[in-house]
Amino acid sequence: MAYFTIDPPPGNSLSWDAIYPLEGVEYLLRFYWSTRNTKWYMSMFNQNNEPIALWMALNVDVAPLRRFRANTNIPPGVFVVVDTTGKGEEITAPEEFGARVILTYITSDDPTLAGVSLIGRA
Repeated sequence: MAYFTIDPPPGNSLSWDAIYPLEGVEYLLRFYWSTRNTKWYMSMFNQNNEPIALWMALNVDVAPLRRFRANTNIPPGVFVVVDTTGKGEEITAPEEFGARVILTYITSDDPTLAGVSLIGRA
């Protein structure tokens, strides 16, 4: 069983890149704040900097990669966006990412995912 929280933006950054090893494979995650949409977005790239999934909205209680689950080049676990207050409220300001709202990765061997099909699930 393993899960971890993605680091919040450095300082007051409205975009940043970070490399994360997810179950033995490194992925580049790129984050952007959209002032127009009042929302964080995440893109994922492989080790060759080739896009895997682009502009996924980070909505609370939603797995951003859910529509890509059938692809073989994505991590086998699941990302989940969580409102730590338990209210399920969306992000309304960039500084809430990493504070009130977190992005967590749950590894594929976590018991909470046992027997659960993640294809098409929110």
